[in-house]
Amino acid sequence: MIKKFNPQKTKILKFLNFVLSIFFHKKKSDSIIDIKKCKKILIIDPTLIGDIVMLIPFLRIIRKNTKDAKITLVCNKWAKDILHNQGLIDGFIFVDSKILNSPWAFIRNIRYLKTVYREINREEYDVSIEPRGDLRYILFMHYCRAKRKVSYNYTGGERLLTDIIIPSNTVKHLVEDKLFLAQKIGCDYEESDKYPKLYLDDDEIEENDRYKLEHQLIGKTIIGIHPGASLEIKQWKHFDRLLERLNNENTVFIIFEGPKEEEAVARVRNSAISVKAQFITSKTDIRTYVRRLAICNLLICNDSGAGHIAAALGVPTCVIFGPIDPELAKPYVENEFEKLRIISKELECKPCLSTSCKHNKECIDGVTTEEVFTKVMSLLD
Repeated sequence: MIKKFNPQKTKILKFLNFVLSIFFHKKKSDSIIDIKKCKKILIIDPTLIGDIVMLIPFLRIIRKNTKDAKITLVCNKWAKDILHNQGLIDGFIFVDSKILNSPWAFIRNIRYLKTVYREINREEYDVSIEPRGDLRYILFMHYCRAKRKVSYNYTGGERLLTDIIIPSNTVKHLVEDKLFLAQKIGCDYEESDKYPKLYLDDDEIEENDRYKLEHQLIGKTIIGIHPGASLEIKQWKHFDRLLERLNNENTVFIIFEGPKEEEAVARVRNSAISVKAQFITSKTDIRTYVRRLAICNLLICNDSGAGHIAAALGVPTCVIFGPIDPELAKPYVENEFEKLRIISKELECKPCLSTSCKHNKECIDGVTTEEVFTKVMSLLD
């Protein structure tokens, strides 16, 4: 069974599950649902950008197995921009995932949540699926109108579900975890369905061509750099040194900046003084971010959503991992040798799901510029 939840958080959720088990008991189904018979499907996954990209194979497989069904996704707003024009989802309902992070936030925002539930419960669904096994989202799903409610029991929630999926003992990656769930609810899929893939539409391709002309990028090697990450402990601090090693007159660096990443980007921008290559800083909406990633010949980033988006677009990607086990959450690609490089220190304290560190962040700060440079050049050659 993969370890995808913070141990301390898991203890809290297990305790919450114990409390909930006193008050709730949903009747269990005699057999696991056959998704192919469902006409209205609700999927609950208000998670981060990388998680949404890793959800794509699951969504694609559900769509292929239920071609006439209406599929609705409950998610954060940015998920719609990532899944734009992919043909996977019929409807989106937005919920701020921060509100679901604790029972107290849930209670404090009950008025807001009532409006979300009102929108969800305009219809009664044949099935609602929470594909992570996160008790917080299972609790949210409990109040959705659905005949069947399906999820893993990683953190509990058994009494809130009609269909409990026992996690596999052999699965190692988060994408594979969702593929196993798809299989358990009756889905068939092919090898090519297993990998997250994103596509631009014709208008976006034309806009990218105009952008390359406008910025004189034709014939240049375009290297994307995303120096930020969701947690400070995941941020490698030496991108400036790396750019000095990669510097040449035929190279253009596009520096991608996400929310609250000004400091990380500033460290890289400061190296522009000594680097001859062209710099473009891209701080845009998510869909434009996806388009800009698509023009890159290579992306170098920390363990973040950027690597998952780039890999799904077919862009060769080099990812620097800190405390997380890359076998759990690295970009899931079809031709890994050709498309992906991972830098990860092997330490006794890894993997670690804590947000603080007692070991001087050796997992991320111990990564050398030379290590990253060598991996990058193996993708560029």
